[in-house]
Amino acid sequence: TNMSMIVSNQRVGSGVGQTAIRGSTFITLRNCYVYTENNGGSTSIALTLSDYCTVDNCTVVGVGEVGNLIYINPYNPPSGVTENNSYNNITNNKIFGEGSAISLGIVIGGSHNYISGNVGKLGIATAYATKGIQNSTIINNAVSYIVAIPNSYIANNTVSNSIGAANNSIIINNKAKSLTIAGVNVKVYNNTITENTTISTGNANVTGNNLYNIILNNAKASETNITSNNITGSVIITKANKINISDNIIENNNDYTINIATS
Repeated sequence: TNMSMIVSNQRVGSGVGQTAIRGSTFITLRNCYVYTENNGGSTSIALTLSDYCTVDNCTVVGVGEVGNLIYINPYNPPSGVTENNSYNNITNNKIFGEGSAISLGIVIGGSHNYISGNVGKLGIATAYATKGIQNSTIINNAVSYIVAIPNSYIANNTVSNSIGAANNSIIINNKAKSLTIAGVNVKVYNNTITENTTISTGNANVTGNNLYNIILNNAKASETNITSNNITGSVIITKANKINISDNIIENNNDYTINIATS
């Protein structure tokens, strides 16, 4: 609690992270300041195969050639570890990134993690090539994007750019610029999306939202329900079939409200 970890123009954290929690349980990092500048691309705060840990009310700053800012990390674990990156809490942090292309805000490589109340210009995403992520909760954050997190509950976030929805996700009560549904069995309820909602996979339920254009852009988007939404653009369907469009209010100045192209 109440510590400052500052790395500037030094190769600190290679393979483990500038501030590292490794193979641990019930560790709390609270009210800390973590600053990383040009450390060769390593993570600022890394939880590696750790369970029931908390990063709360910290300020995390990345400048220049740095890695992810907060990372629930599945790679390069200490030997003999049995933990699996589950039940961690990443809450109420301020995240400022001015770093390189490899730097993301919060990266999740595990299951049953709770991401809430975080603020920052960067976004929330899954770890690269990670499989089996289950049941993460991502609520009440104000970030620039949320990228395709499967099997998760994503609610009450304010997102300045895009939300990506992966398999078996629930997307509810969010505000975002755009939404892309790229997984099956996605439920989208009571969101406000000011630009395009793009559906590229099927069995989605899109209900009770305030939306602009809804674009179903290929045959895989079939068997989708679009019901009881307020739509200020158009519904554009390309090749998809078995689409239920009902009980929506569609108001626009376009030449059409629903455009269907079967081939």
